[in-house]
Formats: sequence, C-alpha cells, structure tokens
Amino acid sequence: MLVVLMLRLGLFLLVLVVQLVLIEMIPIQLLGILFLQLIMKLLLKMTPGIKLIILVWGC
Repeated sequence: MLVVLMLRLGLFLLVLVVQLVLIEMIPIQLLGILFLQLIMKLLLKMTPGIKLIILVWGC
C-alpha cells in the first residue's frame, strides 16, 4: 500500500515537474532545491525504519 502511494506521488511530481520545465516558469536550480526540501520533509515525517529503507534503496 505504501509503495503504491509513493509511486503515485512520484509520478504526480514527475508530471508536475515536466509541465513546469516545459512552461519554463521555474529555473532548474530552484526546482532542484524545492524537490530536495520536499524529500527531506517526507523523510522527517516517516518512522526511522522507513527512513533506513529509503536511504538504502536510494543508494
């Protein structure tokens, strides 16, 4: 269930980012910073076990 939710969120973010880049509303650097902040917030909200899984999976 969690994996499906994360995949949906990831797909939604990807589509949103592609649209913004195509429209050229936001510079790439700013977009990257916002994306990193969002990831950090999501990691902080999750339990330590899930954090560890994500960090290992991300490597």
